[in-house]
Amino acid sequence: MHLVCDARCLHRSMGGIGHATLPLINQLGRLRTSTDQFTILMGPNAPEHVSVPGATLVEVNAGMVDPHFEQHQLPHTLELLNADVYLNMTFSVPAVAGKTAQVAVIHDVVFEERPEFVEASLRHYLRRWSRVSATVADRIITVSDDARRRIQHAYGIADDRIIRIYNGMTPCKRVDQQDPAVRDALRRHRLEPPYLLYLGSIEPKKGIASLLNAWESTQLTATYTTLVLVGAPSDSSGELARRIQGHCRSSDIRQLGYVSDQDKHLILAGAHTLVYPSLYEGFGLPPLEALAHGIPCVVHHGTSLPEVVGDLGLLVNVLHTPDLINMLIRASTDLPYRDRVLHLGPVHAARFRWDDAASHYWSVCHQAWEIRCRKEAAA
Repeated sequence: MHLVCDARCLHRSMGGIGHATLPLINQLGRLRTSTDQFTILMGPNAPEHVSVPGATLVEVNAGMVDPHFEQHQLPHTLELLNADVYLNMTFSVPAVAGKTAQVAVIHDVVFEERPEFVEASLRHYLRRWSRVSATVADRIITVSDDARRRIQHAYGIADDRIIRIYNGMTPCKRVDQQDPAVRDALRRHRLEPPYLLYLGSIEPKKGIASLLNAWESTQLTATYTTLVLVGAPSDSSGELARRIQGHCRSSDIRQLGYVSDQDKHLILAGAHTLVYPSLYEGFGLPPLEALAHGIPCVVHHGTSLPEVVGDLGLLVNVLHTPDLINMLIRASTDLPYRDRVLHLGPVHAARFRWDDAASHYWSVCHQAWEIRCRKEAAA
């Protein structure tokens, strides 16, 4: 089987989908059998030095969101490559598939259920082409049971056409606050424990406005030294950014923006608590990364987050400020809970493995290919 994986989501300012795709395609390459061929499509703005074992990299002149390429040029490209299966990591597949079996990854349907969280042009693209994928793709993959239920409700996809495959987590060395590398990272970023950490993009759906409402309580500023925000702002974060800047001027909030993966893990290892108040997630990796370091995490009680953190995360309705304040205080002061996360968090996080995910991806792609072969034989 020749699998062509569309990884145009890999680019120099990539978000969560890109960061999930990179370790996945590396594992896909490692698990490729001698009878399989593996090709990866990448855009012109791909990160430097991407190298996937067992894979051929092909550059295409297309952006991550590019319906003209996907619907007009891509089918011809797949024909030239003699592709058996096309796997797109970002929602869309050609409306006319030809002889190539198609597998689409639909991470969530926030653009259907909470359209106010998605910029208008992107919302239009995702609505149109996710619906096409739901209709024509041989198989749909999504990343949590919650997302699977929501996608099925939105598009009426039969049970046997949509498969949940959890994202994995790239293994990282667990370190504590006394590790010299952690102390150096905190010194360079001028951070002083015990700080409360938010990790993720700065955008309305992440619930940061609710977090700021809670932070304005003196109860929290008496518990944590600083609220530290790590993540790049989105195009829709204007009002939110102005509000954050108002706090930054009084030095009780530190906004670090984008940091390297290495520094991100060191800052996470040095945190007292992670708060992830996101109001909508298909998966939600930062709480899992916190648990891998034995760091307590407080998350919103909705969508996929309870599924990801299991019984080790503290769940709360972040829209109710008193409850969020109380839960953040508990995360700091409940010593039996903190000790439980310290010991069991890494065990829980280790269950989410990219090699397991890649094995399931190969299986689904083989299923799609076999279905297409049977259809052609019957025609």
